[in-house]
Amino acid sequence: MVEPRRGDYFIRKHAYSGFFQTRLDGLLRHLGVQTLVCVGFALDMCLHCTMIDAMNLNYQVLLLRDCAMAVELPGETKDLAFTQRMILWTEYSVGFTATSEAFIAACDAAAKAK
Repeated sequence: MVEPRRGDYFIRKHAYSGFFQTRLDGLLRHLGVQTLVCVGFALDMCLHCTMIDAMNLNYQVLLLRDCAMAVELPGETKDLAFTQRMILWTEYSVGFTATSEAFIAACDAAAKAK
């Protein structure tokens, strides 16, 4: 369900950030994108660097809390302690967070309002 389809854009990433030495920023600006909805692994590495670069490039950043995970240390996987710290750091320093359920509900409400 999430594999690329014919006609989808493809940006090859070479470093932690999806913006570093890629054409991602140019493509997003061409498409008129202003907000990035961020999900994935690893919240403390690749996603972290991409969100910081997005913020520095003046994109609004929204992290879906239940769709992201950091690399957890042994003994912390049960409560996802590091993931929770990275989510808190995102809220304090980078952008907004929401659950996927709240995000979908907001998208549905916006579509109905049109």
